[in-house]
Amino acid sequence: MICLNCKTELSTGGDYEFCPECGNSLREKPTESSITKICECGQDLSDEGDDFCSNCGTKIRITTQAATTFANKTIIAATGAFALVAIAAIVILFAFRSYNPPYEVISIGRYDAISYIGDNRFLVLRGSGANARWGVEDIRGNEIIVFGRYDFLDDEFLTHDGNFIVRDGRIFFILDSRGREITSFDRYDRVSYVTSNRFIVSTGTGTNTRAGVVDARGNEIISLGRFTHIAASEGGRWYTVWDGNRVGVLNDRGNEVVSIGRYDHITIVPGDRIIVSVGDWANRRWAVLDSRGQEIITLGRYDEISVAGDSVFFVREGNRWGVLDARGNEVVPFRYDSIHMVGENNFVARDGNRWSVLDLRGNEIIPPGRYDGISYALNGRFLVRSNDRFGVLDARGNEVIPLGRYDEIIPVPGDRFIVGSGTSGSRRWGVVDARGNEIISLGRYDSVTTFEWQWFSDDVDYGFIVRTGDRVGAVGLDGQEIIPLGRYDRIIGIYNRLAIVERDGRVGVINTRRIG
Repeated sequence: MICLNCKTELSTGGDYEFCPECGNSLREKPTESSITKICECGQDLSDEGDDFCSNCGTKIRITTQAATTFANKTIIAATGAFALVAIAAIVILFAFRSYNPPYEVISIGRYDAISYIGDNRFLVLRGSGANARWGVEDIRGNEIIVFGRYDFLDDEFLTHDGNFIVRDGRIFFILDSRGREITSFDRYDRVSYVTSNRFIVSTGTGTNTRAGVVDARGNEIISLGRFTHIAASEGGRWYTVWDGNRVGVLNDRGNEVVSIGRYDHITIVPGDRIIVSVGDWANRRWAVLDSRGQEIITLGRYDEISVAGDSVFFVREGNRWGVLDARGNEVVPFRYDSIHMVGENNFVARDGNRWSVLDLRGNEIIPPGRYDGISYALNGRFLVRSNDRFGVLDARGNEVIPLGRYDEIIPVPGDRFIVGSGTSGSRRWGVVDARGNEIISLGRYDSVTTFEWQWFSDDVDYGFIVRTGDRVGAVGLDGQEIIPLGRYDRIIGIYNRLAIVERDGRVGVINTRRIG
């Protein structure tokens, strides 16, 4: 058996519904000749009532065609003129298709809601409230988590390392990325995932809540009942613990680093540093501790401290802000009204109406006074404003998009900028790249926006939602259409070439195969 779409040879013993290489539908054709409804891609739609092809999404037509017999989905080698004609027809079909259309991975309407959760996996739901059932599928339609097997946990479902936390009645299960059960807990009211071998557990509610930390075998790392609430840092290296209103810090072995009640407020920050403070907001005194709980910046030396980045701190003396490194050494002097981190290597600072950009050593990249406003524009570039004119600078302060060329500039992922020209009521929209080259010409579409979840997933294929009138489509970073205008009512996002789309209130997943 071979896939007609990508020509991949498939095992004759396999029970395939979709091609494992390209995802093309391998559903059987009817075995008798009849008047059939056929899409231009060759898909038989006789038993389907939709107006669009379930294989490629094209508007379907009605035609008379003799359906060819396929035994057990296997293409049987034939001899003579019939075989030659059949092969020639297939070659002509693929040679003259005007474009490589999308096909459905999860058919539209099969589920009520679909969300992408990474690694080519989708959370699928049907129903709502107490009647909601859910599961997880991959691109090939394989069930990672069997539909309806577990109760759904809205607040904690997918963990940061790709595992799952689920519940069946009162029993909590930890599943790996393939849906296999790693461990289970049956004696707690709540279980929160920290790592594959650390879990925050708790019982009771309100003032009667008791919390602890256990490993995958149920061994206590922090004994249940010792604290009323526990929060873990990323990776579970540190635990902020509360006993009523008193707060402290323990390490991953359950040993005390900051004693309970020593400080009123505690924030664990990157670089194994801890920002602490004492007192109410108006009279608060601040300090920074190291991983042993020792003060690096002594309590009360500065009026305010906040985290700037990995072991870099913004600090305030009176009304002036500066920057200190992880050892408390001054990096940027206390001479600015405000300062904030942009990217990984720069600060944007303001002194009155004078804006500037500094590097991590405090050197000025963009000197003060040149622009009325400066903000970060991703990938080491800066959006600048002067007299209500906008432009973009590179990391060295050189103009990439000159001031005044556009009336609005919106930086988006993928090293692109959505640009607008004209008054707000009649503005024309387009897209340019990081060098100012036009990707989507101004006015080609009525509006250009990013995908809804483009900012929240590592797997996203960056691109644009475009609209003309009430028709919506998708365009890639190269300006080429991924999904033609009008095929779907809504395009939620595209991830690894897989698009979640909606038509007539029903959602599904298609493979675009044309991301630029």
